[in-house]
Amino acid sequence: MVGEDGSVELSCPVIANKKYADFLERIFIDRPDDDWDVRMDPETGPVEDFDVPVFFKDRAA
Repeated sequence: MVGEDGSVELSCPVIANKKYADFLERIFIDRPDDDWDVRMDPETGPVEDFDVPVFFKDRAA
């Protein structure tokens, strides 16, 4: 979900009576006022060579 202010979140909403009623989980990914450079630790920061294996459910081991 992307907010009007540019904030980004990954959420799992609960919909009741065709409206958002609550959230099971909300993960805030980025907000415009966040300063990512200050929070990033060079030792544990993002990995440039990162590959996530993706498998079809029926072919998983």
